[in-house]
Amino acid sequence: MMAAARDESMRMMKKLAMVVIAAGSAGLLLVLLGQLSPAVEEVLYGKPLRFDPDDGLAVLMVATILAPGALTAWLAELLAESRLGSRARAALVLVCNGLVTGALFGLFATLDDYFTAPGLEPTYALMGAAAGAVCGIIQWSILARMATRNGA
Repeated sequence: MMAAARDESMRMMKKLAMVVIAAGSAGLLLVLLGQLSPAVEEVLYGKPLRFDPDDGLAVLMVATILAPGALTAWLAELLAESRLGSRARAALVLVCNGLVTGALFGLFATLDDYFTAPGLEPTYALMGAAAGAVCGIIQWSILARMATRNGA
């Protein structure tokens, strides 16, 4: 009985570590995309989130903004694990990540008038939703790999 409880807590901790890995990986992908696209780089380095032009700090800041969506998706996936099938849980992870991260990006754009031009809030919200979806894809791929490895 104690071993089963310990195994369950280890499984939950592995999934929580996966949230950190997914948010960090998505942040790194966004910063790398910023190196290729001046428009994305402009958003990452100062608009609307006042990032420092240092790449390492940008990855950390983007990962911090992606973390609430990834944590929300993690909790939703844990709650729905026994009720929903694999595809429904994958959609749940994507939707949670996209909605929460999009809302955060939109909120930051709304609150910050200095770096963001008025009227661009929906654009930032869509960019946040896309970033959250990327994080969700990474998160779900790690979850699926963990499930196949554990035989679940």
